[in-house]
Amino acid sequence: MMLIDWDILLDNSTYLLMGSKEAMKGNNAAGGFIQSVVGATAPISAMFVAISLTRRFTALTFGWIAVFSWQLAIAIGGASRSAAVILGIVVIFSSLFAKKAQPFRQAFLGLCAGWIYCAALSGRGLGHFGLTAIPSILAAPTQLDGGKWLEMLSSIFQGAFVTGDGLDYSADFNPIYKILSFSPFPSAVDNFSYYLPLYGINLNPFVPMGAQTEVIFFGPIYTALFWGTLFFLCRFLTKNKNKIGIFYYFGSLYFLVVFIQTGAYPTRNVYRSFVLLLIFTIVLANRNKKVATKAAKSARPALQDKP
Repeated sequence: MMLIDWDILLDNSTYLLMGSKEAMKGNNAAGGFIQSVVGATAPISAMFVAISLTRRFTALTFGWIAVFSWQLAIAIGGASRSAAVILGIVVIFSSLFAKKAQPFRQAFLGLCAGWIYCAALSGRGLGHFGLTAIPSILAAPTQLDGGKWLEMLSSIFQGAFVTGDGLDYSADFNPIYKILSFSPFPSAVDNFSYYLPLYGINLNPFVPMGAQTEVIFFGPIYTALFWGTLFFLCRFLTKNKNKIGIFYYFGSLYFLVVFIQTGAYPTRNVYRSFVLLLIFTIVLANRNKKVATKAAKSARPALQDKP
């Protein structure tokens, strides 16, 4: 909160500026790192808010609601589709863990997520972003005609078009760009932000080459590493479903969301999310395995010595 540039947060005219390092005072490495970490709290807070809706409220619940509301407001103010994803997580998890069906509540939340998605897409053309722009962004879909609605909704599948367009290119990437694209560290550590404008390839000024296309041009070793990681992660999640408990649902949903992004976003944007998810799942599965083993040993009746 201390690092945020409140002038940018409240009112700006640049798309995606709110989520960038430029939105941090001084544009320093610490601000950029904190920005990336704080962004990860959005889906986590949404998950816990959803579970709280189906169970019972505690003092901690209000903390999660505060984090969730803050992240949702920033996403809407930045005309980011992540706002719909955040609310969609609430819909999915509250459905999974509800003690009894709540169709009207779920339908209402689902409609809100759909409207926010359309508002993010149509609101980008307003040229006005920030917390003060939230009312105008939310009202933006009311200005669309039928054709624009259809065109906007088709953007859900833009990853397929980006992948197809990217394959028409004949790209040759710098080795340092390839290596750092698979780095799990933020730019504050590996300085990827320096190499991106030098060696990154965009299909047009606003559309980067997607990860599925990039790894093909990177070469067979990088392609095998990328898809091998995804296969191993998916298999590990499934095999350890009982060991990781509720995180199986959260991890699977997170995997799906990031996988959809592989068509439209570069390798750097998505691969480290898979790596971090894999590391967390492995640590959690091993921890729960040790806890279960210890509990099983404690439950065994003590052997008595024979007389």
